Amino acid sequence: MSTHIVEMDDRGRVLIPKRLRKSMRSRRFLLTVIDRRIELIPLDDPREAFRKLKGSRQLPFGWKEAKRIAERLASEEVID
Repeated sequence: MSTHIVEMDDRGRVLIPKRLRKSMRSRRFLLTVIDRRIELIPLDDPREAFRKLKGSRQLPFGWKEAKRIAERLASEEVID
């Protein structure tokens, strides 16, 4: 675990330190607010996950639907 002091700009953006960003290996996060605490949980890129499966299965739907399903499942998994 590491701790960093960061600031929020006028537009509500928080810069995550470069070393920490690189260690996350994700550009998408599930943001959860618990009381007055913000938690960021890295999410895999659904397209990358499906690229790994390419050729092993035929999906009965397109990329947009696959992405929607993957995001819903990831959200449910974190909430449960």
